[in-house]
Amino acid sequence: MEIAIIVAIISATVTILGWLVNHILNGQRERKTQELVAQMKFTERQLEELYGPLAFLIWDGRRTFEDLLEILGRNYVFPISGILTENELNTWLFWLDNYFFPKNERIKELLMTKTHLIEGEELPKSYLAFLEHHNSWYLNHLRWKKEGTKYSWRSKINAPHEFEEDVLSTFKFLKARHSRALRKLSAINTLQNTTPHIVPPADEINNSTVIVADSTAVGNVNVVPSLDAEHKKNRLR
Repeated sequence: MEIAIIVAIISATVTILGWLVNHILNGQRERKTQELVAQMKFTERQLEELYGPLAFLIWDGRRTFEDLLEILGRNYVFPISGILTENELNTWLFWLDNYFFPKNERIKELLMTKTHLIEGEELPKSYLAFLEHHNSWYLNHLRWKKEGTKYSWRSKINAPHEFEEDVLSTFKFLKARHSRALRKLSAINTLQNTTPHIVPPADEINNSTVIVADSTAVGNVNVVPSLDAEHKKNRLR
């Protein structure tokens, strides 16, 4: 009778320990999954609403500027003298009004309306430099168009090349982070689907075997003869 009670206690203890380990592991996986899902969703918003559009505006702007240089027949717009011929000036102003200024205004709008999606705790200095470059130029251009006040046809502040590099490097970083999050989520889901039960249901435990948790690895089990079965053998001898 005492042996039967001991066997029952051992079985119950192993069952409880198995459930507890599974519960802890499942809780940890669930928290990790929630964190990864939240990070992935925010990264997706960054790529979809801010850095994706910015990156493609920059790439398209580079291609369009190369087309302009091809039309001008040289690898620069303004010569050292800063003076353009009438035909060159008309070409330049056409591209400004119909492409470069609208593109810059679109970038400005993205930075102003999607500030919460900018990566990092502070606004990069190159972003501020871009806004200063564009605003100064655009206002002088509008003044010329409305009041006839001539200017140099270009911004007084050089375009910050760091802005484009910062945007494209962040775009690449976010793409990589998104891919890593997807891989981790896939691994967690696979682990959840393949992790075996540490102990079987209580109604599957019979009088011939007792399931004992392996002390060397969670999830492994050893099957050993039950004390009750061994006792019965000794009584028959």
